[in-house]
Amino acid sequence: MAKVFISYRRTDSSQIVGRIDDRLEAAFGRKNVFRDLDSIHGGANFVGKINEAINQTDVALIVIGLHWIDATDDKGNRRLDNPRDFVRLEVEAALNRDSCRTIPILVSGAHMPNDTMFPDSLKPLALRNAMSVRDDPDFRRDMERVLEEIKTPSGISLQPIAARVGNILNSPLIIAVITGLFVLVAAFLASWLPPYLQAQQQNGTATAQALVLPGSATPIGVSVALIVSPTSSATPSMTRIPASATNKPMSVILVTATVPDTPVSAEDSASTLDAQDAQTAVAAQTLTATLFTHTPTATRTPTIDTSSTVNAIRTQRVIGTHAAQLTLIAARWTRTPTPSFTPTYTATPTITPTLTPIPPTTTNVPPTPTPILPTPTATPPPAGTVRTDAAGIAQVFVPNGCFMMGSDPAKDSQARPDEQPQHKVCLTHDYWIDQYDVTNAAFDAFVKAGGYSTDAFWSSDGLAWKQSNKISGPDTTCTQYSSEPQQPRVCVSWYEAEAYAKWRTQTAKDGTNYQLPTEAEWEYAARGPQSFIYPWGDGWDSSKANVENTIGKTSLVNQYPAGKSWVGAYDMAGNVWQWTADWYDAKYNSTPQSDPPGASSGQYRVLRGGSWRSPQNYARSAYRFSLDPAGRFNSRGFRVALPFRPF
Repeated sequence: MAKVFISYRRTDSSQIVGRIDDRLEAAFGRKNVFRDLDSIHGGANFVGKINEAINQTDVALIVIGLHWIDATDDKGNRRLDNPRDFVRLEVEAALNRDSCRTIPILVSGAHMPNDTMFPDSLKPLALRNAMSVRDDPDFRRDMERVLEEIKTPSGISLQPIAARVGNILNSPLIIAVITGLFVLVAAFLASWLPPYLQAQQQNGTATAQALVLPGSATPIGVSVALIVSPTSSATPSMTRIPASATNKPMSVILVTATVPDTPVSAEDSASTLDAQDAQTAVAAQTLTATLFTHTPTATRTPTIDTSSTVNAIRTQRVIGTHAAQLTLIAARWTRTPTPSFTPTYTATPTITPTLTPIPPTTTNVPPTPTPILPTPTATPPPAGTVRTDAAGIAQVFVPNGCFMMGSDPAKDSQARPDEQPQHKVCLTHDYWIDQYDVTNAAFDAFVKAGGYSTDAFWSSDGLAWKQSNKISGPDTTCTQYSSEPQQPRVCVSWYEAEAYAKWRTQTAKDGTNYQLPTEAEWEYAARGPQSFIYPWGDGWDSSKANVENTIGKTSLVNQYPAGKSWVGAYDMAGNVWQWTADWYDAKYNSTPQSDPPGASSGQYRVLRGGSWRSPQNYARSAYRFSLDPAGRFNSRGFRVALPFRPF
C-alpha cells in the first residue's frame, strides 16, 4: 500500500486539500496519508516530523494554488524565499529523497510556475510532470487519475535505478568485459563453423554461409538477407561489410541454400532463380532483428546446373539485390524529416506618443506632456492623447468603445475559470488613466500634503483600517524593491490607494473625480477593442515586461516602451500588480454589459497586470488576482483613472 504525503499552503488551498485528503484516506487508509494539519501532535518538532514522514513516503503531492508561488508574510516578503518556510522544507525533503515520487498537483486553475520563480533548492520541481485537480464537476474524475498514478507500481521513482544501471553499463570496465566476450564468441564461431558448414554442405542441407559483424561495437538493428550460393563453392567464409555501407551499425546474417548437383538447363535455372529471388526479397524485408534465434532452411529442392551461365545470372542478381537492400536500409536510417514552422502573429499597437526609455540606473522623471484639461462636453481627442493633470501626473486618453472581456480557451490556452466566459462589454464613457503606475515621487507628494492625517481623504473602512493597525504613515520596509523616485510605489493597501485618488480629486479643484479604475476600465485600457491577450498583441514577448523575477525588483515606470498598450499606458503587464475599484467575484457575467460596476460587496479586491515576480501567464490582460484590501506587499501598486461619467 502506497504512503502519501500532502504538502500545501493553508492560505492558498486548504479547502480543496481537505477533499483531496478524504479521497486519499478512502483509497489508502488514514495511517498511509500524512497531512500536517491533523498528523502532528501539539508540542512535536514540526521539522523533524516532516522529515520523518517523508522518509516513510512513497509519493509526495505538492499542492499548488493561485497564490502558492508568491504568498508573502506580514512584512511583504515572499515565503518561499525564507529557508525556514515550512512548505519549502517539505518540498526540499521530498526532492532530496530518491525513492519518493514528487508530483505537483495544480488546483484552482493554477499553472505550473517556471524554474525562474523557484529558489535554487526547489528548481527541480519545475521539471516534474504536474497533474490538475479541478473543482466540481471535474473533481472526481481528476482524483481518479491521481489515485491511478499513485497506485501504478512503475511510477515509484524508477529514475534513480535507471540512472545507476546506465552508469554501470557506461563504465570502461564493463565495456571492456562485454567487448572481450564478443571477441571470444567470434573466435569460437570462426574455428567451429567452417567444418560444421562443410559437413552440412556435403549432406545437401541449407546452412549459414556467413555471419557479418558490424564495424561498430554495438549493433542497433539486424537485417537478414537470403543469398543463393552455388553448391560447388568452397567452405563458407566470414565476410565483413564496412560500417560505412550504412549510416547505422547493423548485423547481417547471410544464408545459403545448397542442393543436389543434378544438371538442369541454364534457362530453367534462371526461371527458378526468378521465383526464388522474389521469395528472397520478401523474406529480406519481413524478417525482424533477431540474433541467432534460428537457422533459416531452404525451401526449394530443384537441381541446378552449375554452369558458368547460371553462375553469371546468380552473381549479377545477388550483387544487385544486396546493393539495393543496403541502399534501402541506408535511406531509411538517414532520412530526416523536413522541419516546419507556424508563423506567430504579433500585432503592432498603433500608438502615437512615444517615450525614450530611461536606463535603470538613472532617476530622471518621465517627460512632461502638454497639459490638456478634461472637458467631457468637448470633442474627444484621439486615443492615446497624453495630458498632464493638476498634480503633474501624465495621463492617456481612452475613448469609449466595446471589447471582449475575459478569456476564450479556444484562443488562450492559459485561460482560467474566473476569466470565463468571455463576453462583450461596452464602456459608454471616455476616460483618462495614468500613463504610468503611481511612482514613489507622486505618492510622496500625497504624504507631504498630509495624506495620512487628513481624514477627508479616507473612506470609513480606510479610517477603521488605519486606527486598528495604528497606521500613521506609509510602509517604509520595501525600499529594497522600490526606492528610486520613478519606480512604482509598492507596499500600499487598497485603502491607501483609494485615499491617494481622493487627494488627486482635491488637487484638481475642477469638479472632476479621480478614482481607482473598475476592472472593465482597466482591462479595456490594457487590451483595447481588439481584445489582445497582452497589451501589445496575442504573442508573449519577455522583452516587453518586467516579470518572472528576472531583475529581482521593480523597474522604472518608463523602462519598457515596447510593452505599451494601445493607448500608450506603460506596465499594464508586469512590474507591479495594480489595485482596481472592484470587489472580487469568481463568476463573470456571460451577457453583454454596459459600464459594469463589479460586485457590490465581497471579501477581496481585484488586482490586475501581474508583477515583477509573477509568472508569465499572470501578465495576461484578462488575469484576475484577488487580495485582502488591507494587504501591503512588495509587488502591489496602483494607478488611477478619471472617468467622464455620473458619480
